[in-house]
Amino acid sequence: PSIASTTTNPNELMIRKKMVEDGVIECVVALPPQLFHGTTIAASLWLLRAPVGRASPVVFVDATSFAGGRGVRELPPENVAHITRVVSQWRSSGQLTDEDAKLATVLSGADLRSHDYDLNPRAHVVAEGARPEPIEIARKLERLRRELVDLHADVAQVDVDVDAVIAEVCRWNR
Repeated sequence: PSIASTTTNPNELMIRKKMVEDGVIECVVALPPQLFHGTTIAASLWLLRAPVGRASPVVFVDATSFAGGRGVRELPPENVAHITRVVSQWRSSGQLTDEDAKLATVLSGADLRSHDYDLNPRAHVVAEGARPEPIEIARKLERLRRELVDLHADVAQVDVDVDAVIAEVCRWNR
């Protein structure tokens, strides 16, 4: 399920972190909901590779708008071909075309670290005119809040260090 790509469960987060840091994840495709009998949730397709021992770029494809039909939906062959072309293009050139960038994005290991190893394509691929989901906004705000708290702590420590240096300089001048 898609939740496996974003959950804050420490064990699942550690698995995602290890997979990213070992370069195992090549691509994550967010599929539309209701593609499978018995469930209405959206699924994600993870393309994996043998570990390379370092974080490698990951392609994120948001194909959630690609399904047609009512009830159990289907991915039309032309949409499957579009997803395949995007991934193949990236594999062969390491680049996405401008057209592909409407559907996909590539994040480095550093980017994924800064996003707490969130592997949900919908968190990274923003369609033109689309607004992020409230849960994604909340996660981003929480990440920024934590970063701000850390920065405040750093500033407080720098203030203490500067005060100590000034006090030391003042003692020298006496």
